[in-house]
Amino acid sequence: LDSLFSSIAATVVFMTSLYFRYLDENIIAIENDKKQSILKKEREIAGEVQKKLFPNNKKIEQYIFAKNTPAKDVSGDYYDYYQINDNEIYFILGDVTGKGIKAGILMANAAAVFRSLAKMNSSVAKTALYINNQVKDSSYQSMFITAILGRINIDKKEMEFINMGHEPMMVLDENFDFEYVKSTLPPSGLMPVKDESFFKTTTMDISNKTILIYTDGVTEGYIDEGKELEVEGLEKEIKKLNTTSPEIIINHATKILTEKGYTLRDDITALGIKL
Repeated sequence: LDSLFSSIAATVVFMTSLYFRYLDENIIAIENDKKQSILKKEREIAGEVQKKLFPNNKKIEQYIFAKNTPAKDVSGDYYDYYQINDNEIYFILGDVTGKGIKAGILMANAAAVFRSLAKMNSSVAKTALYINNQVKDSSYQSMFITAILGRINIDKKEMEFINMGHEPMMVLDENFDFEYVKSTLPPSGLMPVKDESFFKTTTMDISNKTILIYTDGVTEGYIDEGKELEVEGLEKEIKKLNTTSPEIIINHATKILTEKGYTLRDDITALGIKL
């Protein structure tokens, strides 16, 4: 009898301890749910704030069109453009390693430097230097940015640019012939740089040409189950559209990458130029 009583008592104690643990875990779960809800709301707010950092200028969109679709609430991709006079416009498209809040913060740092130096009519090389060093100083766990930065001259139909570790830049002519300009420099923020001469720029005649700059979220995005768009697929889509309009191309690419509802593997960002 004593043995039975001891067994029942032990079972009751065990069940009671399980019950209280269940209550504790429920309280913790509710608190975690509340925390996650708050964090989600904060991420959504951060995403809305970030959207306001992207430019919206119909006048400049005659020459430059860009679009961003984030994979999460906050994008690690970024683009900007800024007209310094009637004839010249600065532009940038960048992709931070990683996604989410940390990537968004690092990109905001680079964005502030770009906008400040563009307003000062700084050279492309000097702008690249200051962005590089700011990213290096403020990056978290060796994060860096791949980017294409430059400025266009509307009268001369020229573009001076620099590619810092980014995807090759697509150059498309009116006959739908494609060329690609590869990066000549490492990504921004990998190492400190002392002199702007490190950032050698290229000047290109872009008469009757369309320039398309995009992140890997475009070419590596899914258009079907397990099937990526890829560069060749993007070329085919452009030929099917039968247009060299940056706005039409970018809007179409975004549509086919999002219309089937597949989870985005990465942010989708593209910037096109046509004078």
